[in-house]
Amino acid sequence: MRQLFVSFALVWLFAIMPLLAWPHGAQVQAKVDQQSQAVFVAGKGAFLTVSVKYATELDAALRMYTGRLNAEQSLEGLGIVRTNDRQARLPFEVLSPLFQKSFLRALWPKDKMDGAYWHHHITHKGRETLWAVALLYTGSGQHYREIMRVNKMTSPEIEDGRVLKIPRNLLRPILQHEEQLPPTSVDSPREPMLNAVVEAGLKQAAKTVRQVTQAAQTAQAGQNAPPPTAAPAKPTAVTKARGTAFEEQLAEQLSYRRQLTYGRDKQGRYALYALKSGEAIYSAVVVRFCGLVSANDVNRVAKVIIERNQIRDETDLPVGRKIKIPYNLLEPEFRAADDAAYLAWQRNLEAVARIQTQLRVANLKGVHVILDAGHGGRDPGAHFGHAWEDDFVYDVLCRVKLRLETETKAKVYSTVTDPSIQFVPQDVKTFQMDHDEVLNTKPVYKLNSSTVTTDGVNLRWMIANYHYQRLVKSGVKPENIFFASFHADSLHRGLSGGMVYVPDARVYPRKVVPYRKFSKYREYAANRFSFSRKEMQQAQARSFSFAKNYVTRSRRLGVPVHDQKPIRSLIYRTPTKPFVPAVLKYNRIPTRALIEVCNLNNKTDRENIASPRFRQKLADTFVEALYMSYGVRFGDDESS
Repeated sequence: MRQLFVSFALVWLFAIMPLLAWPHGAQVQAKVDQQSQAVFVAGKGAFLTVSVKYATELDAALRMYTGRLNAEQSLEGLGIVRTNDRQARLPFEVLSPLFQKSFLRALWPKDKMDGAYWHHHITHKGRETLWAVALLYTGSGQHYREIMRVNKMTSPEIEDGRVLKIPRNLLRPILQHEEQLPPTSVDSPREPMLNAVVEAGLKQAAKTVRQVTQAAQTAQAGQNAPPPTAAPAKPTAVTKARGTAFEEQLAEQLSYRRQLTYGRDKQGRYALYALKSGEAIYSAVVVRFCGLVSANDVNRVAKVIIERNQIRDETDLPVGRKIKIPYNLLEPEFRAADDAAYLAWQRNLEAVARIQTQLRVANLKGVHVILDAGHGGRDPGAHFGHAWEDDFVYDVLCRVKLRLETETKAKVYSTVTDPSIQFVPQDVKTFQMDHDEVLNTKPVYKLNSSTVTTDGVNLRWMIANYHYQRLVKSGVKPENIFFASFHADSLHRGLSGGMVYVPDARVYPRKVVPYRKFSKYREYAANRFSFSRKEMQQAQARSFSFAKNYVTRSRRLGVPVHDQKPIRSLIYRTPTKPFVPAVLKYNRIPTRALIEVCNLNNKTDRENIASPRFRQKLADTFVEALYMSYGVRFGDDESS
């Protein structure tokens, strides 16, 4: 019977092979940008054709499309075919994730994410096979079986016009968090090739920044994350360096910069941006390019931009509408390549990118973690409806502390204590607001003081520095000391998800001397110090590396993070005066982060934070990001 079944299976497999193979027939192609085309061709698969004006530009273009920006990285062995000195053909698989996404966008503009499934429209009659679709969108043709199952198909044959559902967890990581690939048209050109201004920045960055990759490229799609409170998945050997978090940031910023052009009119300089499908001025322009997130700031600047562009109804703008952004409102990374602020941003990024941040510590042995939860006492923090900041983020702290202490060998300290519950997680949806929290100074500082919003903030970084000095004197390596402060944001209601703030080597105090009124506290003596630029660059590198891990684990565990720049080092209220939160700015611990777990002004986020299960997810995300920062790799983050 078994032999009969095997024989039948082989016959069936041979019968359907023509339906799975790459299609035969005329090629399909679509423009990706001004110098490249996406091509889907019979018998040869998918590839990008690149054509440059001058032969000297070809190598730089190939490095951009593959993400191999460093001249030391060879382009050999990638299957690139140079048809002449100005043209080349690149296999789809060697493109950087950003350009893989642009490639798919060009050929299948109607595709979109809908809930747990990617909806792929069979567009090119007779030229798409199930194997080809699976390979392009998931990275493995073998996934055709699962796609058949999900779509209740009895045969891999697919008819023109059909919409195939592809499970989100099977998708290439670069697509898993894309809600919709914006449609394109002649009037709304696809992201153009880097203009001369951006090319100048790219060439300068390429001197010192190694291969640009998306963190998503290193993740194996389709694996399940570890259970919320279970031990982490079995660690695997840390593979060869796969690109730093800063290289990924550079890739992200360049992908946005190339969508801008610069000009000047009677009202002054501006950057021009064409809106894409589903984008609004508030999120796609103000939040992304101006770096603003608070409701008042976003609304204020949006009003300026709306008036500048003489827009009557900002809720009814067509796809492709070009928006002039006043130049002085742009964040440094989006300014022209000869702008002093942009050059300072670039130099800092290059310096930080050279710093090695990878550590290997078994089960966090020897790692010391200082945890902080914002506000407390008479200061509840952000407050909307039945959700307020201090009790909800304190519960996240308790859950993190519990998991670290029961599962790892890390030592955990808290800056704050709620005497009524100590550190016991609360499985409730609503809390009883009280005012009894204290800071763990010596003597203790009661957070019901009238100076809680000033003294309470300063004493937190003083506690952190006390632990840092004490631990370093006892022989602990600085890189094995970690600080995190949990908060809940109050932003524009259109924004949702978490955000991580890290220190910035461009903005820091040269010398720190605490107020004398704090001299009665034990922590005072450890807080007279100075920072060097080298120390700050180390801090930015290590902190950003953790933040990238946090965002990666958030997405794996289904914890929402901001669509626009979930990791930030500066907070902007005005274009010329950025600031860093005090708990980061005056903190000596090299690896430190302020985590805004959600936006309480967003209804969905409020509902999430009220759930004990979600708060546990937040804690799990943090712990697993910490594991990653000290050498652990989870099964679903292995390079594919």
